[in-house]
Amino acid sequence: MNIVWFDLETTGLSFTADEIIQVAAIATGPAPKFKVREKIEIKIKPTEAGVGRLKRLVASGFETVWDEQTWEKVWEREPGLQRLANFFKRHADIRTVSKRGRLYKTCRVAGHNISKFDIPMLFAHGKRYDIFMPVNPIALDTFQMACAAKILFRVGPDKLTIEGLCNYYHIEVGQLHDALADVMMNIEIARELVKEFAEWE
Repeated sequence: MNIVWFDLETTGLSFTADEIIQVAAIATGPAPKFKVREKIEIKIKPTEAGVGRLKRLVASGFETVWDEQTWEKVWEREPGLQRLANFFKRHADIRTVSKRGRLYKTCRVAGHNISKFDIPMLFAHGKRYDIFMPVNPIALDTFQMACAAKILFRVGPDKLTIEGLCNYYHIEVGQLHDALADVMMNIEIARELVKEFAEWE
């Protein structure tokens, strides 16, 4: 069984107006170890409008990995997104049937708050650039796992952010808002959350 953990960094929160500028994905095996099998990181060149939105984010105090001076070696938007789609395809192992009866495979995915943000943003970009993302919408979401642990077992920090969960479980905090660092921290968080559920069986 494959699980692809992924994280997106964007120019903002709008699924229609904002752009993906960085994505990282790590393919692992199943719980509880989530053994790493393959990883990928893609930086995508923002448009002029995207650069403007990023500058406004930075000016407002929002942390971002984007730096106009260090983002020279990047992918153009469509090739970058296609490379990501190909990564998902390599690890897709869920047999799925389309509305027209066509059989294809989708990828089992995981992330932090992935159901509300990363998956909808990914699908919106796939639709915008006519790139099929073979991602199953039923995801393993560590934010939802942390909420369940908090409600059922009364464990966990007050703030269920990646940083808050890392501090609670004594996981080294990497560079926040960097897609690859966020994915790596999230896998460590998931390992700890799986232990919480196992202890209460």
